[in-house]
Amino acid sequence: DAPLPPLPLFIKAGSVIPMQSVVQSTQEIPEPLLHLHVYGGGQSEFLYYEDVGKSYQYQNGSSYRRNIIFDHQQGTLTLTAVEGSWPSKFSEIKIHFHGFTGTDSVRISEHEHQLKEEELLFLPAVSNFDPLGKEVVEKKVTVATLTIENSSQEISISF
Repeated sequence: DAPLPPLPLFIKAGSVIPMQSVVQSTQEIPEPLLHLHVYGGGQSEFLYYEDVGKSYQYQNGSSYRRNIIFDHQQGTLTLTAVEGSWPSKFSEIKIHFHGFTGTDSVRISEHEHQLKEEELLFLPAVSNFDPLGKEVVEKKVTVATLTIENSSQEISISF
């Protein structure tokens, strides 16, 4: 038996998933808040990248690039210093710590910051229509969050 609702969402331990508000094209400007969903229990590294999205200016260095490095065992999340001349669309970064039980604060540059618990609806329903005729129930999860200023300098978070 494999019921359709709820559809499971599997995310690898150690994943870091950047998300922004919904936009319909590169012509639209998203909200100035970048969401980083960090999933405990592993490690990952990737290049985060932004550019104008509608020209070849990136070929002349007009882009925003930084590595995001996460290592749960070491207790670190690092956003390296920005490379490139393009300014980010995001003035703030909201970090969502998934699976960090017992963590109520983090350190950034030797300053302690308290995490805030929030209810999160990761994938909201597209509509209230269900082909099986059942009520659409959206499941919320509680995660620890922290909102920080998006600096072009390296941001090192330890927990």
